[in-house]
Amino acid sequence: MGQQTPLLLLMVIGTRLLSCESRRMHLKDRTIADSDPTKYAIVFDAGETKTKMVIYKIHSKTSPLHVKDVTQLHPSLTQVEPGIGWLAERPSAVEDYLLPLINAAASTVPEEMQRSSPVFFLATGGMRRLREDLANATLKEVKRILSDKRKCPFEFDLKDARIISGENEGMYGWITVNFLKETLLPGKSKATYGILDVGGASNENAFESSTNVTLSLTLGERKINLFSKSYLGYGFEQAYHRYLTIQMLSQQSLTKGLVKSPCHFKGSKENVTIGHLVVIIEGTASIETCRSFILEAFFSGSDGSPFYDQPDLEGDLFGYAGIFYIARNLGLVESGEIKPVSVATFEKTSRKSCSEDYKKTHTHKSVTRDCFRSNFIYELLAKGYGLNEDKVIQVGNELEGFDLGWTLGAVLYNTRLLV
Repeated sequence: MGQQTPLLLLMVIGTRLLSCESRRMHLKDRTIADSDPTKYAIVFDAGETKTKMVIYKIHSKTSPLHVKDVTQLHPSLTQVEPGIGWLAERPSAVEDYLLPLINAAASTVPEEMQRSSPVFFLATGGMRRLREDLANATLKEVKRILSDKRKCPFEFDLKDARIISGENEGMYGWITVNFLKETLLPGKSKATYGILDVGGASNENAFESSTNVTLSLTLGERKINLFSKSYLGYGFEQAYHRYLTIQMLSQQSLTKGLVKSPCHFKGSKENVTIGHLVVIIEGTASIETCRSFILEAFFSGSDGSPFYDQPDLEGDLFGYAGIFYIARNLGLVESGEIKPVSVATFEKTSRKSCSEDYKKTHTHKSVTRDCFRSNFIYELLAKGYGLNEDKVIQVGNELEGFDLGWTLGAVLYNTRLLV
């Protein structure tokens, strides 16, 4: 027995050494995984008319982060309709609404990276306009789903599902454009770009300013002062609904539920529901009447315009979202490109387009509202923002291979990749 003890001792020591070596190997592997510079981030942009999902792949090995270090991925499904705000009175429908997007994200992000990939659910004007109790009930359901690892395999913090302010929405859009234009890199003194974003429920503007400052942020070693403001109710869908409501109320003697609209193409007809009434909107394309109405109702009405304290927009501007869609439908820009468009061009082309016969020139039902929208954009730029007719805006929906919008800026800011 005594002769076996040294052998037994050696076996025990050998086993422990092997166990320790195995542990070091495991820790080393974990360190490699933790230091992997490739990350993924998922953003749900919950707007007025849809919820859009964007996924970014980020290679953050070196600082500062460059455009080439980020890639926008293309999952099999990128959006669902309508906007989640329309589910506010039946939150039980939220799970079936979101799961197709979550599943598409899970099929796009590598499985081994999912638990370390943050997911953000950021709601904008479509949720800002809701009653607080309805918005909270909807967000509570969103948080439940994103917290359940059986349904959502990604990293999720409860604070990352929220309604963002219009001010922050503008700031995120500003970060997106200026990151893609590389004006934020340290050591560079490039002038930054301002942004104009027209959504479904609101529109935002943001630009760097030394005199009109609503928020300050630090990116790297650079402190930036911004003016950023949002106008709720001045997005396409909410403005259009307000326009139709006023038109209907002003035409007291409705004939067979017919409402004549000076801001619709001549010859167009559209069935719409206003409140509990279903009416037919018939276009008359009276452009001067249309513009006078928009000016009075939105920018100089008896209740006053919310643009009364809007400072002059500073610097070069990028216009995207609704501004791009209208410019594209007017034939001024193609998808995937950036083109300079003047305020005077918006005035001329919107007037010309609305004067054309709808039946001869328009074949898709979705453009029946473009006469109103194009004139609304012109009045927004000229009267709301006070831009001169010769002011040029860079208009597009993509820049450097990325969708123009606020989601990239939100990821860069909330993950502190630019700090």
